[in-house]
Amino acid sequence: MDKKYPAHPKKQHSLAKVWNSYPDFFQNNNAGILLAPSIERIIGEIFARGQFYYCRIKFAASTLCSHHENILSMHGFHKYPTHLKEVIHLIHPDDLEFVM
Repeated sequence: MDKKYPAHPKKQHSLAKVWNSYPDFFQNNNAGILLAPSIERIIGEIFARGQFYYCRIKFAASTLCSHHENILSMHGFHKYPTHLKEVIHLIHPDDLEFVM
């Protein structure tokens, strides 16, 4: 392991000219990085058969958070519901017992 490697090789790599013509490509600015999906989304997409949505319920305050965007289109909402009762009112009366 005592072998010395030259900092500048005698022969330039054949792609060095191409690499040098796009210097911004190798910058680490994190602009093109995709965010990993949440675990809720992954599990929902594994087990759902068709359209679905999810949200977390804060039982102490009966509020909702972490909404999946499908809740807007499936129920015709223009903004995310904030209270649990907004979603409960959408349940068909015959299905209410099952949901509870």
